[in-house]
Amino acid sequence: MDAGAARAGTTGGSLSFWVVEAKWARLALVVASVVYVGALLVLASRGEPVVLMLMAVPILVAGAWFGLKVTVWVILALLVTSALVLEVFGSGVGETLSDQQILPILMLVVVGVVLGRLHDVSVALAKEVQRSRLAERDLRAAEARLEGHLDAKDELIATVGNELRTPLNAVLGFADLLRVGSDGTISEAEREEMVQFIAKEAFDLTGVIDDLLIAARLEADRLETNRVPTSLRSQVAQVLEGWDNEDRPGIEVVGDDVRAIADPAGVRQILRNLITNAVRHGGSQITVTTGSDAQLCFVEVSDNGVGLPMSEWEHIFEPYYRVEAGGAPTNGSGLGLTVSRGLAEKMDGTLTYRYDGQKSRFRLALPPFVTTGG
Repeated sequence: MDAGAARAGTTGGSLSFWVVEAKWARLALVVASVVYVGALLVLASRGEPVVLMLMAVPILVAGAWFGLKVTVWVILALLVTSALVLEVFGSGVGETLSDQQILPILMLVVVGVVLGRLHDVSVALAKEVQRSRLAERDLRAAEARLEGHLDAKDELIATVGNELRTPLNAVLGFADLLRVGSDGTISEAEREEMVQFIAKEAFDLTGVIDDLLIAARLEADRLETNRVPTSLRSQVAQVLEGWDNEDRPGIEVVGDDVRAIADPAGVRQILRNLITNAVRHGGSQITVTTGSDAQLCFVEVSDNGVGLPMSEWEHIFEPYYRVEAGGAPTNGSGLGLTVSRGLAEKMDGTLTYRYDGQKSRFRLALPPFVTTGG
């Protein structure tokens, strides 16, 4: 349940309790008014000295505290009560109830009706003020969230610009060296090393650009996936082909070769993000595990680096969120994990993070491919 729904539920519960209490109070007021006025009229019929103008007291109370509707109920109840008492003790009451007393009573009745109407207007105004305050508070919260997103997007643009500029500068630099060294001043081994470096930087660029494109499609709800039977082990192998052995020390692939119903390109994008995250920010020992568990296929990327506190386990999947290390945000666009979870959900899967005290574990769970026997 979101914050707004929880607030509405709490408010609604309080109002419901108040309404129940008010209904009992209204009933009690009507009954008390009938008994009170009936007693006054009976006393008057017996010749007791009674100020019959006091008959209007329940009407004034109803108008001041309960509103116009309850005031009308009380008036009707008192009219019925008066008619019954006059029917039984008519002669005695008629002698006591003079014209001089009827006019003040009627005036007090009118005052009670006016008070009831004023009460209703004041309650309506109070509710409108409360709604306006709640709307203003929600508006301020929405403005704060919008400003946060705008600031995050500004930071994203600057970060992505740096993420793209660094490998592009390296690619341009090595390409220029290869062009200048085409006369034989660069050895074959050096040329091979430069080509491999350019390929690596191009691979990193592809990942950043893919994240940006997928993030835009996810935000516009226009991302389509092509789900087919997919070997998770094969997708892991294809992703690892993009790294040299020197760039991915300690990566171990274990587990069974399971097949899931998924988009192969989407699975590779998720794996590329998870493995890149582990290489950049994780420990020296990285394990990629494939298997099945509880009627789901999974691929898990774990490392022995410093884990995140539980309070961060969900925040890391938020757009533009970057974990702070040493008081400063880590490098990266802040989109990789957001895109990865979005892709997983588009394939009817899940992507979660856990830290068990020894290893950080990102687990992608997907629906299995089930073959039916003939």
